[in-house]
Amino acid sequence: MLFYNGRYNEKHDFVALEIIDGYVEFSFSLGTDVTRVAAFPLPGVRLNDGQWHQVTVDYLNRVSLSF
Repeated sequence: MLFYNGRYNEKHDFVALEIIDGYVEFSFSLGTDVTRVAAFPLPGVRLNDGQWHQVTVDYLNRVSLSF
């Protein structure tokens, strides 16, 4: 878990940014359904390599999170 804002039960509004199996996953909910988006930068390249990486999440042409 890199970032989380909300209650930790996925039944309420939340946003989360995680590294799962070496890939970045952004998930959010507005109280009903959970939407998940995974980023795969290059085939075979994972982000759990001990190096620093930069991730920017854009939503509807607006930056919502930036690390």
